[in-house]
Amino acid sequence: MTARADLAELWVAALAALRRQRGGAVLARDLAAGRSDSAWLDEAVARANLWHVDDAAIALVDASTILGVYVVPARRRHGVARALVAALREARPSLGDALVLPGDRATKSLYESLGWRARLLTMAEPS
Repeated sequence: MTARADLAELWVAALAALRRQRGGAVLARDLAAGRSDSAWLDEAVARANLWHVDDAAIALVDASTILGVYVVPARRRHGVARALVAALREARPSLGDALVLPGDRATKSLYESLGWRARLLTMAEPS
């Protein structure tokens, strides 16, 4: 998948899934920092902070943190997220943290299966 339209479709699906999760709408708002979804996508692509595996999975990263990983439902439980995280870690050894929303057991289990451990729970005042 190289066309921006295909990448945008995956991005929209990932953001929709994020916003449905407990705490996801607030996280998306905070990460977007006032940008539209399209402007946020453009910036992530320009900064090489957006990684994807064909039209199956997408990950958003910053300098040291995996901010989110999304896999389309039909490709879940096939090792796609594991391969994407492994590629990210190889390309960016500085990635040492990952965000996981409360109640997102699947993502927490993914990182734990890769040897990562939960070490911090950040509480935020309601906005």
